[in-house]
Amino acid sequence: MNHRKNLKRKASYDQFDDANKKEDHDRIVAEDSHDDDDDEEFEESDDADEDEGDETDSSFDDAKSSDNNESCFEDIDANAQKISNDIEPTSASFNMATVDEYQYDSSDEEDVLNTIGNIPFEWYKDYMHVGYDVDGRKILKPPKEDQLQEFLKQMEDPNYWRTIKDNLTEQNVVLDDNEIDLVKRLRASKCPVANYNPYEDFIDFFSYEKMIHPIQNRPEPKAAFIPSLSEKRIVSKLVNAIKKSRLKPKPRIKKREKFSFNYDLWENNGNTASKRLERYIAAPKPQPPGHEESYNPPPEYLFTDEEKKEWMEQEPEDRKINFIPQKFASLRQVPAYSNFIRERFERSLDLYLCPRIRKNRINVRADDLIPQLPKPSDLRPFPSSQSILYEGHDNNVLCCSVEPAGQFIASGDCEGVLKIWEIMTGRCFKTLQFIGSIDCLCWCPDSRKSILAMIIDKKIYMLNIQQGSKQSIKFTDEYFDGIQPEEEIQDTVDNGDIKDNDDEDLNDPESSSSKFICTWHKTDRIADAQNWNKGVRIIIENKFEIKQIVWHQAGEYFSTVMPNGNNKSIIIHHLTKMKSQ
Repeated sequence: MNHRKNLKRKASYDQFDDANKKEDHDRIVAEDSHDDDDDEEFEESDDADEDEGDETDSSFDDAKSSDNNESCFEDIDANAQKISNDIEPTSASFNMATVDEYQYDSSDEEDVLNTIGNIPFEWYKDYMHVGYDVDGRKILKPPKEDQLQEFLKQMEDPNYWRTIKDNLTEQNVVLDDNEIDLVKRLRASKCPVANYNPYEDFIDFFSYEKMIHPIQNRPEPKAAFIPSLSEKRIVSKLVNAIKKSRLKPKPRIKKREKFSFNYDLWENNGNTASKRLERYIAAPKPQPPGHEESYNPPPEYLFTDEEKKEWMEQEPEDRKINFIPQKFASLRQVPAYSNFIRERFERSLDLYLCPRIRKNRINVRADDLIPQLPKPSDLRPFPSSQSILYEGHDNNVLCCSVEPAGQFIASGDCEGVLKIWEIMTGRCFKTLQFIGSIDCLCWCPDSRKSILAMIIDKKIYMLNIQQGSKQSIKFTDEYFDGIQPEEEIQDTVDNGDIKDNDDEDLNDPESSSSKFICTWHKTDRIADAQNWNKGVRIIIENKFEIKQIVWHQAGEYFSTVMPNGNNKSIIIHHLTKMKSQ
């Protein structure tokens, strides 16, 4: 009897866990009390009929079963108290989880706590649990907050805006900055990874660079071409049989083709052609007539008197056409062509005497036309990044030159500003202002001299920069002091005579052989103190604009390029003698 009561009570607990309604619980409790009364009445009637021995045994069995049931429920209550959830169930169950799943979860076990699978979460909305753990025990739902608590949390919790609810565990999860950024990027239809570039340059691996080995369909390994041992045995047996004449190939029996009355008469016509016909080369077709051969050609095709005279004076083989174009009012007025028989004879003669040759067309690949450029990796080391920047010019820098020793660099801009920099430190040692645009700068290759050649329009300035070692500065000063011109030359070459032709037209081609070349001026320390203080020692004036200056390796000669100088476009100067030629 008590065992039946326990079974009913257990069924009521299971039914309460599945329905999750208090009304069912009250109804089940009422049924239990009613069943207890019925059982007591049934027990009294049975006790009256049974003897005393049976009463003793039944009472002993009832006491034993009641003790076992009480100990079972005590264990269930103890296990239920171990779960640290805010909402305690009104009744216990035999398959209830004994460990708080929300207290011991970790990021590594996050997706294995609830094992319900990929099913709708609405199926558990009427239950007190959200699923089952790996041991098959129920995972109870956390306490639900009312609207007032939700409003207070929204006002007080600074992380409320980044808190979401996990439907799998019914827990609130606070998103970190990386997850918030990921959500924003997904809502903006962007790539989830911020560093990912979906528009990178496409590299065509199949045609970008010619490789020795293919990317796909690589050649078979050597082991694939080695025969197996079984094949080796079979081949050796066949070879041995062939040597001993035990294995002979079967004779091929030619099958007679059946005669067919329906056949193509011209089926093999192409095979009957002789080799002489295959080697035949057709005669070149004559050139089709043009507009000049028309009986009424356009006016531009008719010869003028000068063109007609020139055509008559030319040799027959040098003429472009063999006739004089004429114009007629109608086709009836066109006379017979007098050179018709001659032209036919010459064409027949050319076809007879000139052999025809079949030239094979040369197949030129596109790769052969492209020059083979070396790989950038083979040209290293070369500058690949900016290491130092020299700032100081307000206008565009047109030219620069590095000292042979590699310590200084000179730069000039379009406003006539000359700056001397130290390469390693980027320090500007000297700034000089000149009138005009500085077109070219070039250091003297002799490391003993601190000389810089500068071009401004039609003038060449030889400057003593006075930078570097004391020995080079002293040697440069002594070098300029020792320069003495043999004579002030205004070189004009006219049949070997030297004379002044300043008043002649320099652009006249007839007087190009007697042009004024250049004039040398040595700067005076007192008369031209302004240029002397800037370091100018010699000024060379030319009649044409100078574009480039190049020094000789010894440092005594230099040449200038003047594109508008006609036959005097390249001039060679001797610095020590102050001469030009």
